[in-house]
Amino acid sequence: MTFIAEWGGTDKQVAQNLATAQPRVLQALLQAMNEQMIALESYIKATKLEGDPLKHRSGHLEASVQAIPATIEGDVVEGGVEGGGGLAPYGIVQELGGTFLIPEYTRRMALEAGGGRTRLLTKAGLTSTRKQINFVRTDIVVHAHEATYPERSFMRASVDERGPTILQALQTAAAAALVTEIGAK
Repeated sequence: MTFIAEWGGTDKQVAQNLATAQPRVLQALLQAMNEQMIALESYIKATKLEGDPLKHRSGHLEASVQAIPATIEGDVVEGGVEGGGGLAPYGIVQELGGTFLIPEYTRRMALEAGGGRTRLLTKAGLTSTRKQINFVRTDIVVHAHEATYPERSFMRASVDERGPTILQALQTAAAAALVTEIGAK
């Protein structure tokens, strides 16, 4: 999504002072962009990762969502929010959905002496040392297959929902910086 600020007029004084006001406007936009990206990060975590479209499980996806500090390059102020990296590489799958090829892998399971399944906690096939269970370890080969996941957008949907608010805050910050610059002359 691209944010464009328009002031809807051709005020000659604003046009004349724009060149001298540019550093102040860029700094105001930088601060406003940082504030808005932090607010967007909070919005994603509070509304998108706590029920609909995604349910909170391990917290890895939520922990991966972070605001990127805004930067100024030339006359462009850029900021953002990223998510789905580190311990949550599956974030892109949730965001975009699609069909994926799952390669062949070995699933390690165990059956308790009573016939119930138990969870193996180590690669060596051992269970927790706190709880001694007699079990039979079984390795099951899961053949390569396709898996289809629905789109559960949490990032793009949040930008779509918060976009007008972000745009308004950026326009307000830029206008306030211009008014301050004009009032100082």
